[in-house]
Amino acid sequence: MTNYLITGNSFSSSLFAELSNDPHYKIIDQQELINSDICFDSRDKICVSLEENLDEVYKHHKDEKWVNKIKMMKDKYEFREVLKGIFPDFYFEKLVSNDIPKLKIPENKKVVIKPVRGFMATGVNFADKSTDLEQLRNKLQAEISDRAKYFTNSVVSSEEVIVEEFIQGDEYASDSYITSNGEIVILNITAHPTHDKFHYLNALYHTNYEMFFKLYDKVKHILSNFHSIVDISNIPIHAEFKLQDEQLIPIEFNPVRFGGTGYADLTYYFFDVNPFKSFFEGKSLNPSQLWQGKHDKYFGRVLAYNGKGLDINNYKPDYDKIQSEFSKVFKLHKLDYQNYLTFAVLYVEETNLDKIMKVLKFEFRDFFKKI
Repeated sequence: MTNYLITGNSFSSSLFAELSNDPHYKIIDQQELINSDICFDSRDKICVSLEENLDEVYKHHKDEKWVNKIKMMKDKYEFREVLKGIFPDFYFEKLVSNDIPKLKIPENKKVVIKPVRGFMATGVNFADKSTDLEQLRNKLQAEISDRAKYFTNSVVSSEEVIVEEFIQGDEYASDSYITSNGEIVILNITAHPTHDKFHYLNALYHTNYEMFFKLYDKVKHILSNFHSIVDISNIPIHAEFKLQDEQLIPIEFNPVRFGGTGYADLTYYFFDVNPFKSFFEGKSLNPSQLWQGKHDKYFGRVLAYNGKGLDINNYKPDYDKIQSEFSKVFKLHKLDYQNYLTFAVLYVEETNLDKIMKVLKFEFRDFFKKI
């Protein structure tokens, strides 16, 4: 058995350094994997840092059943098919994107229309009976075409979409892993409120003691049921949910990875647990110990976007200004803003939730200065 961490060209966690000098871990980037003769099997533990790495993992994995299970989890339609046993009344169907205008939406119903494979909310749209579906189709296809320069078709599908019922309620996310003996280990649970401006969708994830334990048993129950159906172990999962009338409903599971663009690292900065090392070692975690001495704390992971419409050839980020917005910053991780959509990830702590929630009002153009 080998522990593999597959890295990529965008966000590279500073936590990888803790593993790089340890012979128990093999850290390779995507290009190294492409050029290698590595052959994974079901005994190996694999964690990818980017969605794009999964294609190469499939090509180098000799266990076809394992590969098919991971592909099923990544396909939002097939994922819903598996969840039928847990949520039998949940409505969903699959279409080719060109057929979106033919969709018949019932009165007083709202649906979500999105690619069957997606990332960072690309192509996510909402519709009801009054929606101009032809206009929606054109908008969805244009956005997917635009994002094609960042994501391959295996990451964001260009043809097929899933239509599913809109889930009311607040959105949450969680990193976890399934150990070799089927134990569900939860690393974090965060709220994912919506920014006032949709193009800054992933600006904030936050957590606190009360919220974590309100959802802990619900998250663990869903993951345990899913594991009993799919029978897959030794994988990390980044999961997204909505809480509707006190029922937690999965939106999607992202296997073989934790949350992207620095989300995974919040477990380290908030709880002093390296999530990658914990997964590879198959550790059990006591959630009460994670929160010991932190019952009155509010933690936030802030993804700082390039200001929409800003000419980044003439402006650069003002890192000091955005740091000054918070009482305590564990770390500011600078990103390659000239080639991506964001300029920094911050991990922050406050004793007042309002000081975290103000991120939802940020106009990120304000954190740039003229060159």
